[in-house]
Amino acid sequence: MPTNISKFQKFKTVTINRKQILNAPYNPRKINSANYILLLKNIKRVGLIETLVWNITTGNIVSGHQRLKILDELEQRDDYDLDVAQVEQDLKTEKEQNIFMNNPNGQGEWNRDLLLQIAPEIDMKMAGFTDVDMSILGVEFNLESHQNEKVENIINEFDRINAQNKTTALESAKKNEQHKDWKSVKNDIRERDALNSGETYIVLTFDTVEKKETFLSQFGFEPDDRYIKGEILQKFIREFQ
Repeated sequence: MPTNISKFQKFKTVTINRKQILNAPYNPRKINSANYILLLKNIKRVGLIETLVWNITTGNIVSGHQRLKILDELEQRDDYDLDVAQVEQDLKTEKEQNIFMNNPNGQGEWNRDLLLQIAPEIDMKMAGFTDVDMSILGVEFNLESHQNEKVENIINEFDRINAQNKTTALESAKKNEQHKDWKSVKNDIRERDALNSGETYIVLTFDTVEKKETFLSQFGFEPDDRYIKGEILQKFIREFQ
């Protein structure tokens, strides 16, 4: 038996039957269908390559609910054996670790330069990246034609709204010409246009409708909102920090 194991290792690998593993009823994590399929395909392709964490005290799974769900789907039975990382924790600690092990604050982030070096050597989609992810990272890719069309339509709509707003401003200024010198009004508009000569909007794209709706609802917007004020979103983000 190994005698040089780190004193900080607080689990041991054991083989148990699937029927011994309970899904934690409080588990706050969920997965959308697109990400579930992505995980399913990866497990089918390379298999399960990390252990689930199981608490012997309660019988609950601490980490790995979605992987276990996929194993059940692939196995089509509930009496298979599985190696797990067995821990012994009280319920409070178990709940804390259930959240911590999925919390981005307890995880690292990508080194973009190193990731871009690796990108040409691998299939980025097999590594779990979507086309949108790769565009953000700066990896070249081609959007599907319908995606290009949707983005172009949104940009055209923004341009139309901006042009309409400018026309409205000019008409309003003309109506108030008797209250203010017209030359001064034109100078005001010219100065405002100079300040706003850059684009005043950005386009956000999501891999699925569900991801878009989740993002909007997280900040209190309606799921079908198409245009939101950046200042309002910024305010919500500050409140979340």
